[in-house]
Amino acid sequence: MNNDLFIDLFAYRQRENKDPIEDWTTECLAATIRSLPSQVLAELLKEFTRADRDISVAVDAGEIEVLTQYHAGKYGRPDMLIKFNGQPWILFENKVGHAVSERENEGVQIHQLRAYADWLKEHGEDCDMPRALVFITHLTPPPRDFTAEASASLYHDFSRCHSTWGVVARKIEALTADLAEDHFAAGLSRAFSRYLRDQNMSNEFPDAVALSSAQLYVSQAASLENLVDRMWQEAAGIAACGKTASYRIKADPDYGTVNAHRYALSAPNSSSGWSYIETGVWFPELDSWYDSEEIGRDLVGPHVYVGFFNGDDDYFTMTKDAPEGFLRPASDFLAIESLSAFSADPDARGGEIVSWVAGKAAVLRPFLLERKIVS
Repeated sequence: MNNDLFIDLFAYRQRENKDPIEDWTTECLAATIRSLPSQVLAELLKEFTRADRDISVAVDAGEIEVLTQYHAGKYGRPDMLIKFNGQPWILFENKVGHAVSERENEGVQIHQLRAYADWLKEHGEDCDMPRALVFITHLTPPPRDFTAEASASLYHDFSRCHSTWGVVARKIEALTADLAEDHFAAGLSRAFSRYLRDQNMSNEFPDAVALSSAQLYVSQAASLENLVDRMWQEAAGIAACGKTASYRIKADPDYGTVNAHRYALSAPNSSSGWSYIETGVWFPELDSWYDSEEIGRDLVGPHVYVGFFNGDDDYFTMTKDAPEGFLRPASDFLAIESLSAFSADPDARGGEIVSWVAGKAAVLRPFLLERKIVS
């Protein structure tokens, strides 16, 4: 079985500013759990429920359903729900870098997990197994009351388990280690772990390699940010921006860039409030906004870029044209150039890149202005 299965399928997602990673990772986990043999499944579910007894006989004899994006009425939509003999048993909420949402209930603010506990109490009363809540995260700390022993009553004394995607994947891989290599569950387990590594989600905190890489980045950050800042000074005139808006330089691991961007003022053909100027350095091996088909070629090595974008795909379809030197992936306006096209000398290269951005900006602004896309 292809160990890159989940990576390959995730590549088909819509890219720009539409990041379905939480839902997709949940679907990957659900598919992997569904594939597990009964004994392995029982061991995993015992881990989630913190059960103090062997549940393998019950799991083997009962009907297990693994459901995703379960509709829970006014309580919301839990990411995953495991039912035992048709009754809600284990409820999962999964996060990747997003905070737990809150809502008001009878004048009291309660967060998502406590609301789901209320739902599980109401709808799982006929379940023969000890009910549980599981919170799986990456870069999202659990609410303090979720892990505090003193808060048991807030969760109706249900078992509460907080884990990370990487820990869960390693647990499943360990449980399936004795299966034949070509067993479907073993293949999905490997694919799930491989997918998390590809998304830099195997560990919630930096390992030794990450810390060494961070040291290298910090040592070079000043000169890199200076380059992006100089590029921004040339790109800023592409569109008028609000007086209170400011740009910032940041590394964006989701898209593999170090960039500067700023939202533009609305214009007759760009009134969504989500149009923006952006320029920076793009490392396509880390991640890519667009498929290579949209770019017209595979990108290898660092590239510089500048353009005008919108948070929604295909927003600028009112015009099919492109100014000279620009591509139109997802209807945006993008100019890119490999760093290898510029001088090898750092200072000469920096000057050439800044001039390149200035030239592209000088072409792009009148084009957008004429079509009332910028003001």
